[in-house]
Amino acid sequence: VEIDDTHKNKKYFISRNNSHKLLGNGGVKRRHILNENELVTKLKEYGIEFINLEDYSLKEKINIFRQSSLIVGPNSGGLLFSIFSEKTNIVELNIPDRVSSTIINEYFDICKARNVPHFLFHTKRVDNEDNMTVDVDELILYMKKNNLLIINKDNIKDEI
Repeated sequence: VEIDDTHKNKKYFISRNNSHKLLGNGGVKRRHILNENELVTKLKEYGIEFINLEDYSLKEKINIFRQSSLIVGPNSGGLLFSIFSEKTNIVELNIPDRVSSTIINEYFDICKARNVPHFLFHTKRVDNEDNMTVDVDELILYMKKNNLLIINKDNIKDEI
């Protein structure tokens, strides 16, 4: 795959908000972050852009994971692209009791095999479809403690 610099050092939040529309998902919303608007608003303060992977070609997805500095997203098939990551920090959002199963550790295992930094942040299950909410303040604190966030001064308005 041809590498370009379009996504170099960018930071992304990968949403699943359209995943229920994909063929094979039967219109069922699974592993959606129900307070995603609140989360995205806060992440934008740190220069993290909101994307839906289904809007990108295979080549673009590979380049996103290969070139970006940070990917944040809920546990989903999109994180499989971490196999193409080199130095990208991956922050996986997942429900604690899902993490204990072997199949759920797949993204951690991929990152470990590729020597890619993987961070797991626990969310709260809301229903039987594994939809979740994220404690946004706790996530920001977690990411700061792991040196994953720097305040983006361009996005902060002066207080009067």
